[in-house]
Amino acid sequence: MNVVFIAGSHRANSNSERAARLLAGRLETVVPGAVTEVISLHDDRLPFWNSDFGEPSPRFVAAWKPIEASLIAADAVVCVTPEWAGMAGPALKNFLLMPTKGQIAHKPGLIVAVSTGTGGAYPVAELKMSGTKNSHLCWIPDSLVLRHVGELFPAVEAAWANGADHDVARRIDFTLVMLTEYAAALATMRKTSRIDYSHFPNGL
Repeated sequence: MNVVFIAGSHRANSNSERAARLLAGRLETVVPGAVTEVISLHDDRLPFWNSDFGEPSPRFVAAWKPIEASLIAADAVVCVTPEWAGMAGPALKNFLLMPTKGQIAHKPGLIVAVSTGTGGAYPVAELKMSGTKNSHLCWIPDSLVLRHVGELFPAVEAAWANGADHDVARRIDFTLVMLTEYAAALATMRKTSRIDYSHFPNGL
């Protein structure tokens, strides 16, 4: 079971990347045999998508091909985003424009929103409404909204280390396990011969 975590903040050493690495490590603990990879989109790693996407620049190819290879190998995708001005991070939205050749089609996706305060709900709503029409990524019903992360991350790590009861820690474990259950179930979907990307490459 291969799971790719996309840390969708522009900032290096961001809370989104910290959350992605925290959850990736936890997934490997609660799901035996799981292998994770964290891909950070900081420092404008991917050029912005434009109408020349079909004839990409050498810079884009160099940035995209390693990410694309990881997505093709993945059984599930986790998208971790900050909330900026009530929106998902633009680097993540830009990323979701790109895998339109079946790289993540009919694979489960988990949305994780990160906030230093009480926010985080708006990016979940935004991403569930958009970003998957042409990629065919399947958001699972569960999401994670991680608030007050400066205090939350140490508390969650302590709960995992000590076996203490913590609501958010338990919710994270449950959601990560559900993601892998969806990954196993959707593997059958991806094997069906009824998928027709030649005539119906995009959703509606």
